Amino acid sequence: MEIFKIKHIDFVITISSLGFSKAFEKAKGRQSTFLESTIYSFDSGKATIFSPMENSLIELPSGKVWPVFFENADYFIDIDFISLDDTSHPQVISNLKEIEDKFSFRANHNLLSGTINYGNNIGSSEIKFKYKKNNKLLEYNLVFEVFPTKLDYRNDYLKMVKDIEEAYPNLILDFLKKTHSNYSTEHGSSNDLIWWQIFGGLYNEFLKASQYILNKSHAKLIQKTRYLKADRIKHLTQRQEEKVIEHRNNPSKLYRINLKEQSVDTIENKFFKHALLETTNKYKRLKEYILYKYSYKISKDFVFKLNTIEKTLNIFVSNPFLKNIGRFNGFRQESLLIQKGTGYSTIYKNWILLNSGLQFLEGIQRLEQKNVADLYEIWCFLEVKEIIQDIIKKNPTDIQLAQIEIDDFVFKFDKGVKSRISFTKDNGDLIELFHDYQFGKNTRDGLKSYTVNQRPDIVVKLTKNDLKEKYKFTYLYDAKYRLESDNNETSPDFPPDDAINQMHRYRDSIYYNKTKKSRPEKEIIGGYILFPGSGNLDQVKSHNFYKSIKDVNIGAFPLKPNEGHNKILLKEHFKEILELNSESILNDIIPQKELGYEAVNPEVLIGFVGNKKHIEYFNSRSEQFYHTGIKKPSRFGYKDLKYFCPYIKGKGCKYYYDIIDYSIVPRNKVFDKSHELYSTDTSERLVLHLGDKYIIKNEKYYKVANGIVNPYRYSKLSYLRNLTDNKIKAPAKDEE
Repeated sequence: MEIFKIKHIDFVITISSLGFSKAFEKAKGRQSTFLESTIYSFDSGKATIFSPMENSLIELPSGKVWPVFFENADYFIDIDFISLDDTSHPQVISNLKEIEDKFSFRANHNLLSGTINYGNNIGSSEIKFKYKKNNKLLEYNLVFEVFPTKLDYRNDYLKMVKDIEEAYPNLILDFLKKTHSNYSTEHGSSNDLIWWQIFGGLYNEFLKASQYILNKSHAKLIQKTRYLKADRIKHLTQRQEEKVIEHRNNPSKLYRINLKEQSVDTIENKFFKHALLETTNKYKRLKEYILYKYSYKISKDFVFKLNTIEKTLNIFVSNPFLKNIGRFNGFRQESLLIQKGTGYSTIYKNWILLNSGLQFLEGIQRLEQKNVADLYEIWCFLEVKEIIQDIIKKNPTDIQLAQIEIDDFVFKFDKGVKSRISFTKDNGDLIELFHDYQFGKNTRDGLKSYTVNQRPDIVVKLTKNDLKEKYKFTYLYDAKYRLESDNNETSPDFPPDDAINQMHRYRDSIYYNKTKKSRPEKEIIGGYILFPGSGNLDQVKSHNFYKSIKDVNIGAFPLKPNEGHNKILLKEHFKEILELNSESILNDIIPQKELGYEAVNPEVLIGFVGNKKHIEYFNSRSEQFYHTGIKKPSRFGYKDLKYFCPYIKGKGCKYYYDIIDYSIVPRNKVFDKSHELYSTDTSERLVLHLGDKYIIKNEKYYKVANGIVNPYRYSKLSYLRNLTDNKIKAPAKDEE
């Protein structure tokens, strides 16, 4: 389908695209003021644009119209030359070798043609080419904007950029991209990449202004004092005539005179020299860096342009005029010439721009930036942080954002460093939010992938203390700037199937391994896709990708800037997992076929320890065990009984232990004959072999509610972790 055409006296440009109608309708549903959202700029000729409303090419209206260039779409460009020199070989001009290589000229048809796909790059772009006519080299340029189909370009995209820039300054910037955005300059920190890209937009006027100053430099009259012989003085004052008469017998006598001369060593020229030298030195340094790092990506035409600029700057800095100018030490007062003088004011303005930071609003400075898929991932991480903060109504207790480094003119996170933001709730729960977290074969916290590294975009870890101490629950989120409809025009805006499948793979790959000898355990509670989908709440809730969250904890949430109604679903999800207790979370985990998970809130046996020697022995041993009296606890062997808590006579409970094994032995076999606690009694005793030791709270003893322990009581693990009125809740009766 032909979507744009320019008829020129020398050629006809025809731009076609497959799948245009689908992309147009999708974008139209996302953009505000879609039909009046962009401007096309070209050197000359008559343009026509495809109008879906009229289903035909129409004359390009003046002012703002609808876009026809969209992300991830193929565009076929034909430039059919009508008038052309026989020796001319037309060529597309681009900084990127990739784009130039996509175009070829067929001389037998006078046709220059090629294809462009902008991928996930959105923003301003251009089609620029050169050709020869009447032995004169000519250039032509068509400028337009590439629009997203999943976001509102003017609102959603700008919010993403601003949110990221606030957290990670300059991270959005990139180099050698197919599109660029326009920004305003502001006072602030700059860097080599910003300097280079700003210079790329103003070097023509900088060079033109420099040439003007060198040809018509400003000079001023200055007064100088000299000492000359009488015959060298052209005009004598009356006072000087008297002196000459007085010393007429001394022909070698020197007389002091004041002369006015023109001088170019002015503050304005000193500034110009400083700006020219500094700009030239920085340009040469960065140009060599680019040629070294990007020789495989940049086009021959771009290299030629870089060398031409450097050659011109070298000619300027070697001009003899500069030798007569001193060092610039700053302006001591305002200069009208600097503010308004031809050439000087341009150099001054450009110097300020080159040494400014950037404000990410509409302006005239052209900067390339990361593709929208990368930006969406970073923005989702920051948005999750905002959602958590809003739910718990607390600011982060710790923020450790990965440092940004510039490597090969690209701002990126330090390799292997993850961002971490942590929150602490009033009840002591710890919430940790990670970006770019890697699960490898070796990890510090016991989480690992036994096969290949797994690297979800966003990880949320909840550490709760209501059951076991530091009980961790891990949730994974992947931000995907993709929709099923990208490749299938008949599909709605669902997350792609392969993205959902990735979350299943994450959950199956990542394990918790406490020790090298212990068996690995499943770690991930749930995995979710974040995607730029639209639709009302009822529609989203009816889809399988959302309903599956409740069933299997795998699914997807729509998330877009400025679309709060869909963000409600993700917020409700976080509100639930942040407020649920550990027992509720663990009860919701689905066991494998024919298997059942252990009780998540198991019972605790509270056993009385009354004999003084038994108490001393119990507290002094590192490898603990407990033996009962003649009466054994009736519930022992019950599958949900997992912990033992000794009740010290007169004090209460301070610790509890894992029960790792038990045995039934005669009393005379519990201790060696040499031990002071040895007994000749041969009646059977239950011996509990105890594992890890846990503190109930604050190294204090706590009583059991509703009665005494004589000799046993039963409680729940959650009751030990969460005391009631500083007592351990134990609803079961004492066992006699």
